Amino acid sequence: MFPDDPKEALAYFRGVEAAIQAKVGAVLTPLLSDNDRIGTWEMRFWGAERLKVSLPTFVVKFNRDGTANVRDEIWKWKLYPGGHQCWWDTNGHPSLSFVIPIAPVPHIPGLEKGTSQEETSHVWKTSDARVVLPNADGSAIKLLSRTSL
Repeated sequence: MFPDDPKEALAYFRGVEAAIQAKVGAVLTPLLSDNDRIGTWEMRFWGAERLKVSLPTFVVKFNRDGTANVRDEIWKWKLYPGGHQCWWDTNGHPSLSFVIPIAPVPHIPGLEKGTSQEETSHVWKTSDARVVLPNADGSAIKLLSRTSL
């Protein structure tokens, strides 16, 4: 559960940030520029207690127009340099959202034409040029490594 008090929430966030930095093994700085993400990246998933790097889950190509090629889909992405300002993001740390298309499901009311979902994470860049997208408590991390510009 996230603290309600802003000072406690910021302290909690700083603790999560320190834990993520220790897991990743590199200095973290806020990712503030779209240019830090443009290009093709391998995404790996890191799990909870025992940090185990998976094989690449998929490749993401971030385009300047705000789209991202993922597998055979076109996603949208948006960087929020001042934070997403939702219930878990009261500290103003940069966040990155993916808007992911969901294909039509004709037999489910409301999904006949398809829809989309938004996934948002805080975002850092590392001193060794990776991008870090953790969940809110840092127990699961998406780690992006650039493969080309």
